[in-house]
Amino acid sequence: MSIDAKTPLQKVLIIKPPPAFPIHESEFSQHFHFIKASDSPLPLPHFLAAANSAGVTALLASGHVPLNARDVFDYIPNLRCIVTTTAGLNQIDLPECRRRGIAVASAGDSYSDDCADHAVALVIDVLRKVTAADGFVRRGDWSGKGKYCLGNRAYDSPLPLPESLAAANSAGVTAMLIGGHVLITAADVLDHLPNLRCIVTITAGLNHIDLAECGRRGIAVSYADDAYSDDCADFAVALLINLLRKVSAGDRLVRRGDWCSTDGLYCLGHRLKGKRIGIVGLGSIGCRIAKRSEAFGCKILYNSRKEKPSVSHPYYSDICELAANSDALVISCALTDQTRHMINKEVLTALGKEGVIINIARGPIIDENELVRFLAEGKIAGAGLDVFEKEPNVPKELLGMDNVVLSPHAAYLTHESFRDVFELALGNLQAFFSNKPLLSPVMDE
Repeated sequence: MSIDAKTPLQKVLIIKPPPAFPIHESEFSQHFHFIKASDSPLPLPHFLAAANSAGVTALLASGHVPLNARDVFDYIPNLRCIVTTTAGLNQIDLPECRRRGIAVASAGDSYSDDCADHAVALVIDVLRKVTAADGFVRRGDWSGKGKYCLGNRAYDSPLPLPESLAAANSAGVTAMLIGGHVLITAADVLDHLPNLRCIVTITAGLNHIDLAECGRRGIAVSYADDAYSDDCADFAVALLINLLRKVSAGDRLVRRGDWCSTDGLYCLGHRLKGKRIGIVGLGSIGCRIAKRSEAFGCKILYNSRKEKPSVSHPYYSDICELAANSDALVISCALTDQTRHMINKEVLTALGKEGVIINIARGPIIDENELVRFLAEGKIAGAGLDVFEKEPNVPKELLGMDNVVLSPHAAYLTHESFRDVFELALGNLQAFFSNKPLLSPVMDE
């Protein structure tokens, strides 16, 4: 709507500016002349008297000031309209407004999507301990105290693994149950277990096992398959919402006692609805991330080793092109020689200053040095990281950044996933010793 330069602007009173009003003030000021009580040192009644508020007919309100007869209405006799930027109306004396013929307009459902996002973020944050995990990493407890929450040591012997195997007379061992903390190679393990015929790993990733050597020796390998997929997908979405809505940053703000010292813009985040989510690796976890993100109204794009005919989401064979067309890049692919440092300077440049990146896969998929530099220089907007290149060591530069959410490789850690994966491991071991097919074998490609 154009404004005639000769037409005087209508006066609108602001007692205390709504949060984020400074961002839009210049645009609003083209349409209205704002009288701001907050700019004056005078008590509100004195300011209203001095400002000749009898000519004011409209008031732009926030939720910080009670609007009633005694505090406000008696001083603005010609007030006819209150526009509040809040969805709640408990700060306004609505019966008194009706009695005086003052119309009231609220924010309607402008915040509904954002509040729903935040509610879900808080639920996942509490259940999955996202903010607690972030604090665990920032305090340096990961390297000092070991695994977070449900983690366990890989083995109990104080001896190095080869000596431990020798001392245990392991020549008779035919099966092995492992986690992801031990490298299964010829020199470290396999040469010391000459009769090994089955490895059952409780991990979904397999980068810690020399699969080629296992194949050469006739050792069958089973893995966790999709036992962690739901939990990792939940965590990826949790990191994304946490980052966009500044959940952990807001938690730190409150704990520091800085809530009242800010202008309300500190926790101003971004809405999830409408965001373009680029998923790198549309396997079991990636598909679940896509499904959850779609429920928030996001558009899904993806990159995989090859296009999936059954998937309707746009496919990008080039990672840089995917990044350039995404608001958020979510990494959920396997670590291989081909994917190591796949997310490099070129990909981060394509993602751009407004883009964020989430990694719940493996740390070395991202060139960590470049990521730290891009974050420090403001060349990307933020990162949610559950994994790192040299765990449990986290780049110290990340620890003081408010535009990152850090987690100690905890995306898979739930009581439910551990129950499921150990039931699967038990079933695989029983199948092996019964000369039956493994339940979740690693298949040759």
